[in-house]
Amino acid sequence: MEYPLRSSTIKLQQAGPDTLVHDVARRKIHILNATAAKVLDACDGRTGVEEIARRIAPQHAAQAAHDVARIIEEFHALGLVIA
Repeated sequence: MEYPLRSSTIKLQQAGPDTLVHDVARRKIHILNATAAKVLDACDGRTGVEEIARRIAPQHAAQAAHDVARIIEEFHALGLVIA
């Protein structure tokens, strides 16, 4: 998934340090930690995995790219992002 895009059927809400993701279409709620929320927020359809990793972990972008890709794949499986 080169340029992931957040699904238009989700709504985000802060809940302390976590972010609640309400998937209206699937009638599910997901709870994301701060890092996962930053990844989801960066999924704008124009930003690639490597750039997302640089934004989240500028000092360790090369190592973070693998983790960011894994998180995005999980988001895709949950229907939170589209290709």
